[in-house]
Amino acid sequence: MKLKEIIKSTAVLLSREDVISFIEKGYSENSDITKKDLLTFTWSANFVINELSSYAPIERWERRVVTNEKIEFDTLNNSLLSVKEILDLDGRKVYYKTFSDYVKIKNGTYDFFYYCLPSNISLEDEIIYTEKEMPNRIICYGIAREICIIEGRFDEANEWQKKFEESLLKSVKPKRLKNVTIKERAFY
Repeated sequence: MKLKEIIKSTAVLLSREDVISFIEKGYSENSDITKKDLLTFTWSANFVINELSSYAPIERWERRVVTNEKIEFDTLNNSLLSVKEILDLDGRKVYYKTFSDYVKIKNGTYDFFYYCLPSNISLEDEIIYTEKEMPNRIICYGIAREICIIEGRFDEANEWQKKFEESLLKSVKPKRLKNVTIKERAFY
């Protein structure tokens, strides 16, 4: 989904008809104010998406042909956060060594799985999360929270924060806790 659709949904939540009109028609009575507001919404969206990446790391993969025993991080399509794994074309994990700006690996063709950082996006860009990875409503709640904080509406910001946290806890399950069972304990 494009960022402008997320911002439009957030503007609906906040009853910001001026922002909705500006996105749909490109103008309003107070265009200068609305442009500034739209920049604030865009900044808030990028802030929230970045924040969400710490709760739900963004996983990507790329097929790489290695000819110089390196996969350089600056050649990846996204900004690398960490390497998840590297597999050969038969799906077997391969040995590699990580350095500050590349991975050393034997020459060959590999599927390179990694976690990435979100880049700042503008209105016409697609957000990095799919609806399955991170429901859009969570992003909208986070943006609404930020807008309310910026505008000094702290009680309302607190309400959006609660919705943000509750939705996030329901939607994002940490993988490391997936198969963990906590045993009952007795205290005497």
